[in-house]
Amino acid sequence: MTLRSRIIIVAVVASLLVALVSLFANWRDHKQIELRFADATITGKAVLWQKIMASQLDRMQSDTMSLTRDRDTLAAMGSGNLIALSDNIETTYNLLTASKVLSKLQIVNIEGKVLFSAPNDFSGRTTKTLVLDALRLGMVTRGVQRDDDGELIAIVAFPLYASGQTVGAGMFGYNLKAALDDFKLHDHSEAFIIDGNGKQELATQDNMYKSLKLTLPDAGKSVLQVSPVDNKVYSVVAQPIHDPDNKPLATLVSAKDYTESFQQQQLISMASYVAIIAILGITFAGLFWYISRAFRPLQTVIVGMNAIAAGDLTARYESKSDDEIGQLLGAMKIMVEKLQAFIRDITERKLAQAEILHLNTSLEERVQQRTEELHSQQ
Repeated sequence: MTLRSRIIIVAVVASLLVALVSLFANWRDHKQIELRFADATITGKAVLWQKIMASQLDRMQSDTMSLTRDRDTLAAMGSGNLIALSDNIETTYNLLTASKVLSKLQIVNIEGKVLFSAPNDFSGRTTKTLVLDALRLGMVTRGVQRDDDGELIAIVAFPLYASGQTVGAGMFGYNLKAALDDFKLHDHSEAFIIDGNGKQELATQDNMYKSLKLTLPDAGKSVLQVSPVDNKVYSVVAQPIHDPDNKPLATLVSAKDYTESFQQQQLISMASYVAIIAILGITFAGLFWYISRAFRPLQTVIVGMNAIAAGDLTARYESKSDDEIGQLLGAMKIMVEKLQAFIRDITERKLAQAEILHLNTSLEERVQQRTEELHSQQ
C-alpha cells in the first residue's frame, strides 16, 4: 500500500470519527432539549390543573357559610327533624347549583350517616375520608376524591355545629367536567380523565381519546408522548390526579395539536444531518484534491529517481514549493547537476587518456622508425 493510500485512509477514518462524534453530540443535545421540553410541559400543565382545582375548591369553600350559618338547617339537624332539614337544604342546593358553585351536596350526621344527598339519593354511611376527617378533626378538608357512587369529584367538607356541639358535616362537590372545560380553555388542548382501568370517565371531546392509542404511565407518574392521528401530530401529557393523601385516583390526559412544531423540529434535525453530510463530502473532496496536489511533486521525484537509475540525466526538476518535497526536488536538482559534472569530468579524463595513449603510440612508432633508419645507415 502506498503512502498516499495510507494517508487518505487515515484522513477518511479520522473524518468519519469526527462525523460520528458530531452526530452523537447532535442527537444528545436533541434528546436533552426534548427532556427539558417534556419537563417544562408536564410542570406547566400540572400547575394549571392545580390552579383550576384550587379556584374551584376556593369558590365552594367561600360558600360553606350558606350552611354553617343557616340556623334553621342546624336546628333541624340538632333536633333530628329530617323533613325540615331536607326542605332547607333543597333550597340551598338549588341556589348553589344555579350559581354553578357546586354540583353535589351531602349532609351527614356525627356518625357519618347520610341525611341528605342531591342530586342523587344515598342512604347509609359515607366512606369519603374527607367528610369523615372533617367530623373527626372539626375543620374544613378539601381535595379530589371519589364519591360514594364512584364519581370523581372535587370536595369541600366542613363540620356543622349547633349550640356549640358538632351535629354533623356538610359536603360540597363539583363534577370535574367543568374543570376539564376550564383546562381546555386555558391550555388550548383536549382533556380527558381516565380511570385506573384505562377507561375514559370524562372528556372535552368524546371520540378522540381512543384514536390517540396511548400507553398510560404507571400510577402516580407523568409522561409526555407524541401521538400521530390522521395527518396531525399531538403532544400528549398524562399525569396523575391525586387524593389528599397523595394516592393516584385517575389520570389526566391532555392532547395538544403539535403538528407545526413537530414538522419544524423534523426540518431542523434533517437540516443538521444534511449539513454534517455536506461538510463530510466537502472535506473528502478537498482532502482528495489536496493530497493529489501535494503528492504530485513527490511523483515527479519518483519518476526522476527512476530516470537517474536508468542513466537519464537530462530531466529537469523544478518546484515552486518550499515544503519538504520542494526541498527534496531542489536537492535532486543539485545532485543531478553534480552527477552531470562528475560524468563530464570522467568523460573529459577518458578523452585525455585516449589522446595521451594515442600520442604515446605515435611517439613509439616514430622512435622505432628512427631506430630502424639509423640501423640501415650503418
